Amino acid sequence: PTRNLPWLTVPEVVEGIRSTGELLGIPSPAHALAAALESGLADTTTPASPKVLVLLGAPTQGDPDLWYVKPHSIHGAALRAAGARNAITTELDGPPSISIEALLNIDPEMILILLSDTTTTAAQLTEYRAFWEQFPMLQAQQKQKIGFMIGTTHFSTGPGVLEFKDALVQKIASLKEPSP
Repeated sequence: PTRNLPWLTVPEVVEGIRSTGELLGIPSPAHALAAALESGLADTTTPASPKVLVLLGAPTQGDPDLWYVKPHSIHGAALRAAGARNAITTELDGPPSISIEALLNIDPEMILILLSDTTTTAAQLTEYRAFWEQFPMLQAQQKQKIGFMIGTTHFSTGPGVLEFKDALVQKIASLKEPSP
């Protein structure tokens, strides 16, 4: 029989792992993995945590779409576990995309752009950075707090999301350092 397991939020993923372990007759490792995920994605934010917008892919002049990480998704949990607040504060109906006007209203302290293409070149990053130069009013642009995270594991919806959280911790820490 086919079993539908919702897999968007941390509670759904944790329960899905436990259920799968039970179905496969390996409850102990499944419960251990679920517990590791649950504790590894625990919220560590404080009121002083930076407000970060995480984008899925880099917008460009020719394709200015802003696809973001939803606050209550597993990636949103990884962001909170990394000690940052999601710049998107409410769940919106529909696809996770915002307009440039909404971006200006949100005015995040940091912007992180996830890129899955591990062959991304320095020239491409320069092109991606150029997109943000048209928004000097954004505090992330003013303070040079726009960063790129390149890697296929950043898009994991399974236990690899813990590696993504660790990468977020490192990237946020590097962006917190004073700009030259």
